Amino acid sequence: MIALSPSQTQLRFGVPLAIQHFPSNLTASEERNVKTVLNYMSIAYSPERNTGAGSVSEFCAPDNVFEAPSTFPDAHTAEEYAGAIAKYWGV
Repeated sequence: MIALSPSQTQLRFGVPLAIQHFPSNLTASEERNVKTVLNYMSIAYSPERNTGAGSVSEFCAPDNVFEAPSTFPDAHTAEEYAGAIAKYWGV
């Protein structure tokens, strides 16, 4: 495991976020997945950038569905989850 500074994460994944315990060796596919998740989260959890489900749709697979309940019971997809967060903030 390694630690990544915000500048290292920015260079590697496009999101300036410190990560304390990160695997030191990822496959190319895992790198792409981490980049997708970090970008989704940086928008979904930003009151300034999250304007609803459409804000994150580029990061979501078609027909994605949560297999377990989420914090927002009416959210069943990744897009609906981001939309619920935006609604919570009053966007």
